[in-house]
Amino acid sequence: VTLEELEDFLASLRLRLVGENVEAHLRSLLVGRRLSEIVREAACYLLDTAAREQRCFEAFFEARQPQDALQRLLGHLSRIFDQVLRPPV
Repeated sequence: VTLEELEDFLASLRLRLVGENVEAHLRSLLVGRRLSEIVREAACYLLDTAAREQRCFEAFFEARQPQDALQRLLGHLSRIFDQVLRPPV
């Protein structure tokens, strides 16, 4: 098993653990709030979650650039943010 495969495994495991919770929390922000409050709280939540995931990832693997597995994990969390907050077309 290569280092990249281990990183991919951890990233996919973290996504399964936090992905649904991130989506549920972001959806809960949509209820009874003004748009400015929703965007501010959702952005803060996403940044905080991304920082925690980066620290978690770096607890297991040495920080280096590029770190593709971490970038994919954070990208997926960003897509969840986008899908939840994007108005229906």
